[in-house]
Amino acid sequence: MWLDRRSATQGIKYNVLVKHTTESVSRFLQSLDYHASTNIVPASGGDWSQAFFFESDGLSKVIRFSQANEDFLKDKFTHRFNSPNLPIPQVEEVGKAFDGYYAISPKIEGEMIDNLSKEKMQLLVPDILSLFNALRTTDLSGTTGYGGWDSQGTGSSSGWQEFLTSVNQYDPTSRVDWRAGLASRPETNQLFDTVYQAMIALLKYCP
Repeated sequence: MWLDRRSATQGIKYNVLVKHTTESVSRFLQSLDYHASTNIVPASGGDWSQAFFFESDGLSKVIRFSQANEDFLKDKFTHRFNSPNLPIPQVEEVGKAFDGYYAISPKIEGEMIDNLSKEKMQLLVPDILSLFNALRTTDLSGTTGYGGWDSQGTGSSSGWQEFLTSVNQYDPTSRVDWRAGLASRPETNQLFDTVYQAMIALLKYCP
């Protein structure tokens, strides 16, 4: 079944997949000709999809399940920007699964950055700065637009200023409605409005 999170967190519009088990994933992998799949283990985290690690022909992989394939196709698109300072795993397969979609990628060893200790975070600062610099200098000549983008690299706004101002507008297609989330928190909502107006006043200086 799907667990609707909207009642628990105002402003968040998404469903969390909670129905897949190692047994159902094993059967699904067999249907994809991954007959020798072993060590199927659920992965923690993930708000938009449910993931499992598995072994196949001596290779470690991850399979993700989601009600929509948008994120998977965007992940597949962004692999073209892969570099040593901007590592992006390749999405090997995307297709239909159960009542939604699946994607298979190589498993990349690592830790969730939110779970790192202060000491580990301090050691990672140079790598994180290199990552940000790689993002800043990535060649985006094959894409168009600004802000949120689709699986073809097309941005949701024609200009950067337009995208910045859109944060104050309701988008029924978005998974997150910031305004709905702020409505129940008057002090935070007032702070949002104050910062938004300050941003509007500074937009004339934005390239």
